[in-house]
Amino acid sequence: MKKVFLSESLFLHKIHSPFKVPTSTTKSYFTSSSSRSTFEVKDNNQVQQVLEKSLKKIRMNSSKDFALSLMKGVWNTEKEYAVDISDNKQRYHLIHNMYHSETGLHSEGCWHNFIMGLNYIQILSEEESAMREFCCEFQVNEKLSKLSQSILNLNFDLKDYLFSQRKSSGIWENADESEMQGERKDFYKPKNEKRLINNSMGLLFLSLLPKDVFPKYINNVEFKLTQFLESIINSFYDKDKKLWKTKFDSSESEIKNQHYRVVDHAITFITLKTFLGTHASSLTSEKRKYIESLNEELINTILKAFRYEDLAERSTYLDEQLTLSTKRFLWQECWVFLALALSGKINSDFLSLMSQTIYYEYLDVDTGYLFSEAIGSVDQAIIKEKEYKGKLRKISPFSDQMYSCFVNDNSLFYWLLQHFSDKEKEVSKKFGESFEKLLTESTKTIDSEKNIKRLYISDIFKREGLWVNTETIFSLIFDPTKFQ
Repeated sequence: MKKVFLSESLFLHKIHSPFKVPTSTTKSYFTSSSSRSTFEVKDNNQVQQVLEKSLKKIRMNSSKDFALSLMKGVWNTEKEYAVDISDNKQRYHLIHNMYHSETGLHSEGCWHNFIMGLNYIQILSEEESAMREFCCEFQVNEKLSKLSQSILNLNFDLKDYLFSQRKSSGIWENADESEMQGERKDFYKPKNEKRLINNSMGLLFLSLLPKDVFPKYINNVEFKLTQFLESIINSFYDKDKKLWKTKFDSSESEIKNQHYRVVDHAITFITLKTFLGTHASSLTSEKRKYIESLNEELINTILKAFRYEDLAERSTYLDEQLTLSTKRFLWQECWVFLALALSGKINSDFLSLMSQTIYYEYLDVDTGYLFSEAIGSVDQAIIKEKEYKGKLRKISPFSDQMYSCFVNDNSLFYWLLQHFSDKEKEVSKKFGESFEKLLTESTKTIDSEKNIKRLYISDIFKREGLWVNTETIFSLIFDPTKFQ
């Protein structure tokens, strides 16, 4: 089977048990203002440094090539699953059709349009001639311009000055009418509810947009980025609890089952940090200081309210009564890792410990991949099994679903290891080859001559999805220094 990455087998060791989770010590992991360290720790051996830099450059180029093949695969779905919607009798399939060229949209939801937009922003900023040729050939700047305008026109609610979770465009079919294998139909239904994670990611995307494609109007009404920022703070920030609410709906006086997620706090921190880096001049001095204080508080909330200062006790979720939940999900913890790494409040030893903790808690010892849920933090006695395609699969006691290894979750963790590596590179060495194998097994080649590919969603579910492709592309190409 042809591999999609350059092998790193020379630097890999045998996988250990996932339950051998590193434990905290009494040493301090928090940096002083004069000794902040966030990025990969440098090896003192100069020869090793040169070797690692060379290998990293080769891997990055290989990753970019593969990411571009996935991007073409996403665009190509419009051709593969061609539908004439001009007669209003047919609509794009909610799963198969991942791109609508006229509007630039990839779906009717917010998140994956924003992620794909960030992917466009990244490749447009690349200096390499191959990237510039790709952007020119496939008119990426025009795609980004259409996407940014269309997502605002479709999902931005001018009354609340926030993005709704999902609205009907008339392009994609109704969820109730769609045939979807293994997908939750409710996820694809229009929802006017506003969620913090979508709005924070929307602000992050818009903050990084080049001026020449920034949308000035929403359906002929002037759009103001600073007003959007203020709406996010006013709608989601609970000043009394000093927590950020997951959802908001102005039509309801009180949200049922309101809760607070650590991933929302992490992404909001990254967004506010990026906004200060790109649009500080649009704020008054007083407003800048307020945003800085919110960011300081966000990191403290992650460390203390969600207990990430002691990784063994950490929680990803607080309910309405502020009860801590012990369920953990890989994609959420990856964004938390990124926020802590970017904060300058955490030293490299803590990041090393955190990467090891995540790795061992989520590890599938049979494959070397990482599960989407933390199997290593669960009492093994309560985990049940069921047969699926001739194999026994473990069942999560939290979700009642099979533990599976989603490609996009694994790619996000791989991305973090490339940019914020564990100090001794223990996890990077063990996980690199496994991730390469997962990508290889999950790749569907659409056209080998034109290098058009897409991904299946996981190690056991061989079906396609927009989300696995957009997020994996992001993890393979995006430069996290853009968030600083």
